[in-house]
Amino acid sequence: MDSIEITSSKNNMPEFEFGALKIFIIGCGESGNSVINHLSANGLTGAVTIGINTDKKQLDKVRADVKISEHSSKNLREMVSCADFLFIIANMNDPIGSETVSTVSEIVRETGVFVVSILNSVVFLDYKQLDKIFPYPPKNQVQVATDQLLADMIDDIVWSITQPQLINNDVENIKVLMKNGGFSTIMVGEAKGKNRSKEIVKIMLRNTLPNVDITGATACFFLFTGGSDLCISEVEQIEDSISHEFDPGARILISARVKKDYDDRIRCIAIITGFKNTNCDSILIL
Repeated sequence: MDSIEITSSKNNMPEFEFGALKIFIIGCGESGNSVINHLSANGLTGAVTIGINTDKKQLDKVRADVKISEHSSKNLREMVSCADFLFIIANMNDPIGSETVSTVSEIVRETGVFVVSILNSVVFLDYKQLDKIFPYPPKNQVQVATDQLLADMIDDIVWSITQPQLINNDVENIKVLMKNGGFSTIMVGEAKGKNRSKEIVKIMLRNTLPNVDITGATACFFLFTGGSDLCISEVEQIEDSISHEFDPGARILISARVKKDYDDRIRCIAIITGFKNTNCDSILIL
């Protein structure tokens, strides 16, 4: 898959190489902008990032490809109307984020493009949970770690459909899985060493985010990251150990990415949907 080359045009619209998937990531408000910054720090490739904020001081700090300071519906609609895949990110406890994401969602809905909305409604971890599952500093700042997790999840999804890796996925398969996602939750874990496969399963099963019962879930997207020692059999072993909790007919997608700085360790982010317990605050994937 060809990568995206962003250039400046006369009307400030991003341009794409011929045949490249057109993926946009819109971060609304302070938390959405923070996720964009984490994606930039991750070295995101294959997508155009858009930072939207009515607070100019906050917007100046955003490392986005495109910045929008006001609700310019015409420019945003023209910009994303060609998208093959679009993410919208916001924290619903942030007044600017919740107001902006409502406006952006209406604009995007008019274009008919495929949208994944990631709406973090609360800070849902306590510090003890954070220390167990997050490898990210600073570990005493829950929202910072949450934003980093969301950035890693989006980065892995984009990578899985734009870059060669151990196990790839077709964008249409991901769309089918997420199209009727509704309420979703995330499991995350990281482990290293000789028994890392068993250890990561234990970590993930005890740290569903938020704390919900995933029994009978009907769909899951596993995003694995590991070093050159990561193999398909290990990935399948971990997936099988976790998915036995799901509905027997659950739809499963797996992506496995190799990174140079992950030797001897493995990370898995699992996006799970289609379960009964929805009576709590969460990350929503709509």
